[in-house]
Amino acid sequence: MYEYDVDATRRSEFERVYGSAGDWADLFRKSPGYVGTDLFRRVDETGDRYLVVDRWSSEQAFLAFKASFGEQYERFSNQVRGLYRAEVRLGALETGHS
Repeated sequence: MYEYDVDATRRSEFERVYGSAGDWADLFRKSPGYVGTDLFRRVDETGDRYLVVDRWSSEQAFLAFKASFGEQYERFSNQVRGLYRAEVRLGALETGHS
């Protein structure tokens, strides 16, 4: 999970790149362990903050993706840095087991 501070003038481009059908999701879909992406925009205090949740079948599936596509991942990450003012990694979660 990541939180992004996005300039209002870049919102639509950010949403196109980071949304569930966006450019990041296209890259992630190359991995069989990718489940999907959810993009949320805050509606309280400021609409300039987004939460991006990329879902994977397991942490190992994500690590396998990074091992196979790490170079592309880093290159694309560098290309899109101008779409946001700040990026904060909030951590990784897994579903609760009962």
